[in-house]
Amino acid sequence: MKSLSLTQPHALIVIGIPGSGKTYFASKFSDTFNAPFFDVTALVGKSKNGTKTINEILCQIAKTKQSILIEPTSASKNERLTYIKLLKSAGYAPLYIWVQTDIDTAKQRTLRSRTMTETEFETSYKKFTPPAQNEQQMVISGKHTYATQAKATLKRLSTPRVIASHQRRDLVRKPISKIQ
Repeated sequence: MKSLSLTQPHALIVIGIPGSGKTYFASKFSDTFNAPFFDVTALVGKSKNGTKTINEILCQIAKTKQSILIEPTSASKNERLTYIKLLKSAGYAPLYIWVQTDIDTAKQRTLRSRTMTETEFETSYKKFTPPAQNEQQMVISGKHTYATQAKATLKRLSTPRVIASHQRRDLVRKPISKIQ
């Protein structure tokens, strides 16, 4: 397992409709790069204080300055903004990873896994709010392989390498002057 070492810690907020593949991607990415993953739905279900406990946990993890993955309970903009404010104040760069899958596939996956009833799926689907244009985001397909998803995510997270001006001069071939 490699560590996800970036110049600035990132908060990868994985969003999408139920059954899109959010949890699958986030847990695999977390395991691959040894980054904490918070499935807020699972944590809230185990907590007596719900959101207050989640915020306290995130505050503690933010002290480590290690990149983290978060899957919110719903994909509403208000819930996402709560996490964004908290993480930005701790020096994190937020990035939404929007896992997109067609509704028929997502519904079939959700009902097959028995994590929701059809009515719960429809309600959750209607609550989903896509990220706005001004929110840092990337889209991955919930139907692609994990390797393809991870490669696209790493490409987005990596910063372009800047070649110093003295190195750039060495890369340019100088014309050979004629000897007279």
